[in-house]
Amino acid sequence: MYPNVNWIDEVYKKNSMLTNANINITGGGESMKYYISGSYYNQTGPYKVRNLNNYNPNLDFKRYDFRSNVDVNLSKTTSVQLNLTGMLVNSRYPGIGAGDLWYLAYATTPVAYPIQYPDGKWAGPLSGGGANPLNEVQNNGYSSEFKPIVQSVLTINQKLDAITEGLSAYARFSFDSYGEFNNRRSGKNDLWQATGRTPEGEFIFNQSRVGQQFLDYSKESFGQRVMYLEGNLNYDRTFNDHKIGGMFLYNMRNRLVSLAGDVVGSIPYRNQSLAGRINYGFRDKYLVEVNAGYTGSENFEKGNKFGLFPSASAGWVISMKIFLSL
Repeated sequence: MYPNVNWIDEVYKKNSMLTNANINITGGGESMKYYISGSYYNQTGPYKVRNLNNYNPNLDFKRYDFRSNVDVNLSKTTSVQLNLTGMLVNSRYPGIGAGDLWYLAYATTPVAYPIQYPDGKWAGPLSGGGANPLNEVQNNGYSSEFKPIVQSVLTINQKLDAITEGLSAYARFSFDSYGEFNNRRSGKNDLWQATGRTPEGEFIFNQSRVGQQFLDYSKESFGQRVMYLEGNLNYDRTFNDHKIGGMFLYNMRNRLVSLAGDVVGSIPYRNQSLAGRINYGFRDKYLVEVNAGYTGSENFEKGNKFGLFPSASAGWVISMKIFLSL
């Protein structure tokens, strides 16, 4: 009848477990180099909850990471790079947010009501009179999340000095996939408030909330995949006092939402562009550069999807003057 509850101590543990393990392997020689790493991360919840009602609502966060980088020299002029990254996240959260729970534990008065009565009934206020912080985290349900993430990049580099000195090219392809799958189980339990005692000393209860027998179920999922393609032709050569360079680039990015909620959202997002650059330098003192980009996006209407964006610049490196270098 006369409680005195330290809600912070009753809701939160003094400490919780965190585990982090990593392994890294590197090696190779002139023809091939590799780097492989893996890690495991696990954080358990800080709440003083139990495995009641056939579920544990405490926080549990697990993450598995994998990375592999391989560089292979196929010849003196050709090299291949393959980078792979994978991450799996498996987590569980209580049915109340961490910020809301902290506010309840901090703001609820210690003398409002006990956590539970001796017969096991959970205590709670009448409607609109606040909340029992420990009950909110223990009996409010839980949510589980699974997030698989895969990223990959393949690059081929080719020197083309056999055609002309200073010429090179590369091609790059990447594929990324991201998914998120959430399952939520939510519900309310019975709450009671003692209003007095019988002549025999037993509590007199008023039921302040009628709960539900089974938890509600809801789900949410999201996924997308992104493909990127890039090709580059580059020229860079010096003739005595003259330095000449050029670049031609093509790229394309395609993003598709796998679990879109409507027809419009399922349409792929696509960007394409062509870009070119010519630059000239004389004794690293006088510089001229001309650029042009032809870029397009599916966001614009037919006939206006692409645009040309030219630019030009000239420079004079004043620090190369003789009187400044003395």
